[in-house]
Formats: sequence, structure tokens, C-alpha cells
Amino acid sequence: MKTYPDTFRVYCITGTPGTGKTEVAKALSGLLGVPFFGMVDLEVQGLEAAGFDQERACKVIDEDIFAAAALALAEHKRSEGCSGVIIESHMAHYLPENKVFCCIVLHCELPELKKRLTKRGYPEEKVRENLQAEIFDICGQEAIEAGHRCLEQDTSKTTAKQAATAIFEALKGIPKRTVR
Repeated sequence: MKTYPDTFRVYCITGTPGTGKTEVAKALSGLLGVPFFGMVDLEVQGLEAAGFDQERACKVIDEDIFAAAALALAEHKRSEGCSGVIIESHMAHYLPENKVFCCIVLHCELPELKKRLTKRGYPEEKVRENLQAEIFDICGQEAIEAGHRCLEQDTSKTTAKQAATAIFEALKGIPKRTVR
């Protein structure tokens, strides 16, 4: 198992679809001076879906394959001399906790989240399912169960830049840890 020195940090940003992961990752990337990537980037690198869910109209991605592909891209960025990476996805918390410096879980109040998902054109059933995921804090609970050191940020009433700035400031207070 490869280990990352303390100078190379993997940050993951997770949360229910519509919570602002991509925009916050872009803004945080600028503040931290590290690249970010998400599912689309991994697909370009060859991540293949395990199937397609007709009912939800979305690709099915295996968690272990996702994690392996994300860590391979992180390792590539490390070999290029990057000091870290941000991996954003509603699956980012599936990365092994011993490879992640901090797991950032984004949240959004239900009325705002419903508005965002509806604006995306999600079918009513998919909107309902994602609202339930937010109510039960599925991403956050799974991140905690996986042993991640978590930082939470609500994006309901903030811009991506404001949320990223709050996260950046909070990250300053997190002590260094040896990543196994």
C-alpha cells in the first residue's frame, strides 16, 4: 500500500447531488493551490460504469473501482509535484480514510436543494430520493462510518467562494496527521 507524505494531501468533497460539490471544489482548489477532479475526469481517464440504472437514468459506478481510479489519478498528480488534490463526488467518501487528509461533507437546506435539483431537470422521483438522502445525511454518515475526519459545510445561503473560504479557514485548524 502506497503512503503519502504529510506534504501531499487528499481532500475529498462529498454530499448529496445539488449541494455544490463541483463549484466549491473549484473555489477551494484556488485557495489551496491544488487541482481538483471529479467523476467526469475519472471517466475521461477510463473509469467505466458497472451498468446503467434505467429507473434513475444514471450510471452505476462500483465504489471500489471509483476509489481505485481516484487514488490512481491522485498518485499521478503527486508524481507531477502537486502538493495535494481535491476529489469531488457524491462517492468521494468511499476513498479509504487512510489516504484522505479531510473529508468535506456539503449540506443544503431542503427547499434550496429541491430548487437546485428541479432546475437540473431531475424527475420528481429522483428529486425525492436525493432529498431523503440529505434528510438522513447518507454521505456524512457513511463518511463517519468509514473513519474519515470530517468537516461539514452548509451551502444553502452562501456562494461557492464563501463556502470554500469557510472550509479553507477551518482546514487551517486541523492538525497534521500521518496518512497511512
